[in-house]
Amino acid sequence: MKYRELILVLAVMSASANAEEYWGNCNDCSESQAQRAALQVAPRIIFGRHDVYVADFEREIVRKFTVTWEFDAEFREWESTVSTSATEPYIAYEFAQIVTAMKADITSLESGKLVPADIVGSAYDVVHSSVNQQRVANYIVGNMNIWESIGAPVFVPLSFFRKIVDLNLTISVTFADGSTAKFVLTGLEGSLGELTYVFELLDDSARDADGNVIPDSVADAAPFDGTFSSEGRAQQIINFIETWYTPNIGFVIKCSSKQYRNHIVVTCKRS
Repeated sequence: MKYRELILVLAVMSASANAEEYWGNCNDCSESQAQRAALQVAPRIIFGRHDVYVADFEREIVRKFTVTWEFDAEFREWESTVSTSATEPYIAYEFAQIVTAMKADITSLESGKLVPADIVGSAYDVVHSSVNQQRVANYIVGNMNIWESIGAPVFVPLSFFRKIVDLNLTISVTFADGSTAKFVLTGLEGSLGELTYVFELLDDSARDADGNVIPDSVADAAPFDGTFSSEGRAQQIINFIETWYTPNIGFVIKCSSKQYRNHIVVTCKRS
């Protein structure tokens, strides 16, 4: 197909597409970074001007850009220009209102929330158990002060709000034995009227009551060094490592403990 004919075909294709708006996100970004994000969102194979909204979940703002794509037939390449446009007040307000409400949901559960023993008794119990992880996640959601629905968004695509997970919002929980773990927001399900937050255990976040990392992999289990306040806690980590990481891994992990005046040091190594 000749380039002149190709241009005509693309021009016809762009007639309806020019009426569409496009959304991207760039968190805690400068104006120039947001412009580059807008270029990534605007479709390159469609002629004309496109409205592109770049949302910043960190700053709770929306920037609007006009991106224009043109095809240079002589050099056979696409050329673009980006200009800043004024974001409509109703779009800026709606975005900020909903994101603020979502963040308030996350922070409504105080840091270090105690998980009842009948839910899950220890951070040790969540490291390798998806069932227990889900039980804690359900408890987190069930104890958040979910904000009253402000109605479904009119001007901002509902699906776009799911990108708030890029902020890696976390909640810390404490278990009955004093151990702790962190859960990170990884998704949103449902509608704003019945919004469900999805949390998952944050890798390497489980700690015993003395603050030692509870290994979640062989690499973390050997080598391992930890300082414990009691013989019982020291033996607990030894039992955990030997139970989960010694069988069927092709080598043996040996743990030893040494008593000092007011603490015990546990060391685990491959042998």
